[in-house]
Amino acid sequence: PSCRKLVNYQFATDIENDQDADQFGVFKLDVADESSLETLDYELGAIQNNLSTTRRVILESYDNSPLIEERMAQRRARDAAIVSACTNLLPELDASTIDALKSNAAFNELDSILPIPKGLLRPNQEQSLAKYVSAQIKRHSPASVQDIETKAVQDYCDATLDNNESWQEAHQSAQQSIAQVIERHLQNLVWSDHKPIRATLGTIRVAAWNVLERKPNGIHPVLPILTFVKGSKEERKKSVARLEHAMLHPSAVVAHAHAVVQWTLEALNTHDAVCLSEVGAPVVNALQNTDLVVSISKPTQHQSLNPSRITKDGGACEGRTAVVARSGKIFPDIPVMVGTKVRSLACLRLNNVFIVSVHVPRRAGGNSRCPEAGGGLFAAREALQNISESLLAVGDWNGNVELIGGIRVGKPTTFADVVLHPKSHGIDGALSLCSKDRVKVEYYT
Repeated sequence: PSCRKLVNYQFATDIENDQDADQFGVFKLDVADESSLETLDYELGAIQNNLSTTRRVILESYDNSPLIEERMAQRRARDAAIVSACTNLLPELDASTIDALKSNAAFNELDSILPIPKGLLRPNQEQSLAKYVSAQIKRHSPASVQDIETKAVQDYCDATLDNNESWQEAHQSAQQSIAQVIERHLQNLVWSDHKPIRATLGTIRVAAWNVLERKPNGIHPVLPILTFVKGSKEERKKSVARLEHAMLHPSAVVAHAHAVVQWTLEALNTHDAVCLSEVGAPVVNALQNTDLVVSISKPTQHQSLNPSRITKDGGACEGRTAVVARSGKIFPDIPVMVGTKVRSLACLRLNNVFIVSVHVPRRAGGNSRCPEAGGGLFAAREALQNISESLLAVGDWNGNVELIGGIRVGKPTTFADVVLHPKSHGIDGALSLCSKDRVKVEYYT
């Protein structure tokens, strides 16, 4: 299939009942592709449900009666003694103070079997003590004990089910089925939430694309916005988890890296350079196995004294940027620091123009994705101004690049913008410095 199908979004300007459609356009997940993702989620959900049913059937097949009875027998005498002591003590609580109760035989009998919490022995706690004693009569009754021990045995069986051969076979079969389903849907798992753009400066044409790095914190924010992810909170969480698992499956990650390279090669047939952002190790490796000139930035650095758990565990996005061309000279990265995050922007010199791949760090906070939020725009411009020659910086600015003299597409460039900020002019764009030519930005076609 055509590499252009890798971006599973289409641009439409004729949307029924949308007053702004003709002016701004609408960027939406392609119906066929979203339908395929929904089908994938349904198939994975069916496997998951079948496995859950198998687990329940296996657990229900266990005869837990002997083990439950054994556990009840071990505590029967103590439970009976507690119920007896509580029953004897309860009538005396109404007429006695806490201090008087401490010399009561029934009280001391109960305290010797089941030490009474010290908080209940403070002055004026007679009512609380009475409630506690009544609760212990119920808790240690034969019916309650049976419920407690039944649950304990069931939990034990559930925790040790991995040792069951039938379950092992069912689980292995399910994992194979999941892998097969994912393999069938690989072409639907290489998409990005950004639409690629093109920047033209004089005779230089640069394509740019945020490729959506295949890491949990890279893809997780996007998946809940898919229109078919509906139902209860628990149902939505399960759908997101299934789709996340599919997109992060090793075969899907490899397919995504291959797709990015193929798109880059196609783009270089009509463009002088390609700027990529949200680039991770699989894409880096795939690019470096070509004969192209590839400027790859360092991974994003996190300098927080209290980094997130996913950052400490090494599961956060690398957040690299890359400039790819058939010729050119690689230059050092340009670091941009926003808060405690340092993003490095890859740089390559081509025909006396510095081409920089941009992915500006987002400003922390709930509105950080908003095109009006600003993010690290001004920090990025300040860093870029260290290059005193003609420069073209293209990519994901995570804000309104026009605030620092840049140009945007004029329409949404991300799925999130369509959902959250439908009148956005896009967070992807370009900035030209030290050039007499005016940069033009449009969708990549």
